[in-house]
Amino acid sequence: YVPPNATALLLGTFPPPKERRKPDFYYPDGRNGFWKMLVGLAGREWNGGWDYSTKESRENLLIGFHLAVADVGLRVFRHSNSSLDGNLFPIEFNDIFSILENHPNIQKILLTSSSSGNSSLSWFKLYCALNGHKIKIGEKQFDIEVNEKKISVIIIGSTSSSFPKALETNRPHYTKHLFYEEDIDT
Repeated sequence: YVPPNATALLLGTFPPPKERRKPDFYYPDGRNGFWKMLVGLAGREWNGGWDYSTKESRENLLIGFHLAVADVGLRVFRHSNSSLDGNLFPIEFNDIFSILENHPNIQKILLTSSSSGNSSLSWFKLYCALNGHKIKIGEKQFDIEVNEKKISVIIIGSTSSSFPKALETNRPHYTKHLFYEEDIDT
């Protein structure tokens, strides 16, 4: 999903199995803290009347943050019906460079995981290599060039329930790198 005002693109790896996608929209598994993180940053109460469970409410939240979302993987092999990155193996990648070309206001990419061989960082690095882009990975940030435009790539960390302290540990990264407007339609 790319809102018209998007200035950042957040990349995950791949969604959970279909039976856990409620709603079937980015980070659909309620066990993951992604939407809880965004709602908290927007100054809303998580369970206090703000309806974050619909596709439309999530789109409105992303519009307020000027945030596009996509997965690096388009098709994957999933081991043991698991959502863990370590059990996902990419077969085909999303065309990330086309997203950037078609949405020239996007200035940065935010990656949600970097700790395993099957993280959004490792998949993005492989996608870049397969498309002729060599990247030098810094500790938490590096740049790539797409159509003569420099794009910052920032590792902001996971919101996965697999990491018990993910929300509190990564909240400062999300706070620093997301845009927020006062008026979000709910």
